[in-house]
Amino acid sequence: MDERSLLAILTEYYGIENHTLEFLREGGCHTYIVNGRPKYLLKVISSAFSETARQSVSIMRYLEGNGFPVPKTILTKNGDVIFETEVEGEEKLIVLMEFIEGDEPELEKCASEVGALVGRFHHLMNQYPAEPVSRGKAFFIGRYLDFLREKNYPRIKEYEDLGDRLWDKVKDLPQGICHGDLHRGNLLQDHDGHIYFVDFDTACRAPFMFDVMVMCDMTDYLI
Repeated sequence: MDERSLLAILTEYYGIENHTLEFLREGGCHTYIVNGRPKYLLKVISSAFSETARQSVSIMRYLEGNGFPVPKTILTKNGDVIFETEVEGEEKLIVLMEFIEGDEPELEKCASEVGALVGRFHHLMNQYPAEPVSRGKAFFIGRYLDFLREKNYPRIKEYEDLGDRLWDKVKDLPQGICHGDLHRGNLLQDHDGHIYFVDFDTACRAPFMFDVMVMCDMTDYLI
């Protein structure tokens, strides 16, 4: 969608005027900063990611309603959390959120605070009224082995055996609804020191320790 169309939607359906758009990034969606007073974060999501986007917004609204620190979802004039439109025959979803000025937290300095938030998040999600996908060995181990196989990695059998031993140790750990991607980039600390969780697209039922492990990882292994 072009910027003129997006600004027209903001004006007509959200009552937001005299703002400008600043492109931020592209991934599963196109993300913009809506500059003005106040500032917002705007996501334009394609149909291929509509299911995960709806889940993410649903979880954010649930957490917001329970006082958990997530960005506030901005409703349309009609009270909708997602604005749906069509561009050249393809469904597009628009999600508007408050823009929080901040940066990734330095976990070395606030690990206890973030850890307490992770525990609170898991506790709240026990009462979440929907059931996300369950993740098991194929997701946590199998897909990484598949990457190695695609690269014809010469020691694949050693890693298959290691994966089997690792899964035997963790498969019976307590499970529940997890964030699913709780790396530092999905934690935001504002200028007052408050920490927020963002991006619930990969929320899933899995061992609780998965969130703790991803949060603590400092290897930047995907870079």
